[in-house]
Amino acid sequence: MTQFTPETSRKKQSDSHFIKFAGRGENEIKVYTIEQFMAATGIVYLWELEFQDEKVAERIRMQCSHALETGSIGTDSRWLGALHAKEIESHYIADVSIRWIDETIGYGLFAEKDIAAWEYIGEYTGLVRKLNLIFGNINEYCFGYPTSAFSYRKHVIDALNQGNEIRYANHSESPNSESMGVLFDNILHIIVRAIKDIPASTEIVYDYTGSYRLFKRMRAYFLNSLKPRLRARLHLPS
Repeated sequence: MTQFTPETSRKKQSDSHFIKFAGRGENEIKVYTIEQFMAATGIVYLWELEFQDEKVAERIRMQCSHALETGSIGTDSRWLGALHAKEIESHYIADVSIRWIDETIGYGLFAEKDIAAWEYIGEYTGLVRKLNLIFGNINEYCFGYPTSAFSYRKHVIDALNQGNEIRYANHSESPNSESMGVLFDNILHIIVRAIKDIPASTEIVYDYTGSYRLFKRMRAYFLNSLKPRLRARLHLPS
């Protein structure tokens, strides 16, 4: 069962999980433990979703339950959640590396081994928190929580200071993967899966258009239309 305590993910850190990482100005990909990666990047590694507090966790559970009862959660979301239940529960991440690209894009996520079409890559993790519609407490790594599509109470998955490898996946208008909202353990999760074969050493990218994700690197692509697109991703009125 998914646990809803703030320290859950940190307690599940394991010495058996390693992160392949090439920092700014580095050509060599090095293998880091989670602790080493956190020290190098300042990012708290999260295996799974973490909730702002128990009140937010309970609200998310209620929203997901209501959405399931009313049919707002589609067949694909339920089916994919069942299909990838093992990967979500075990916090599986495909064999990937995080590499520095340039000053505009920053880091990117790359396949270390061939990834087949429709293969699960990983879950987008972060802190699930309330979105303040008045003050707009949004940062570049926020991903609107799926229930925002059918509830007046808005939440985001905030991966600015915490998350896993999936937070580094960039935007492309020619994507090789996609983000999906899926139902697992009675709550919705955002997963990323391949939509075509991804050869080793290829960057893993997906199209943010029409997704929930808010991302600073979109500025390089959609500078003139950023604000309306951000509102659309959060399911806010224009």
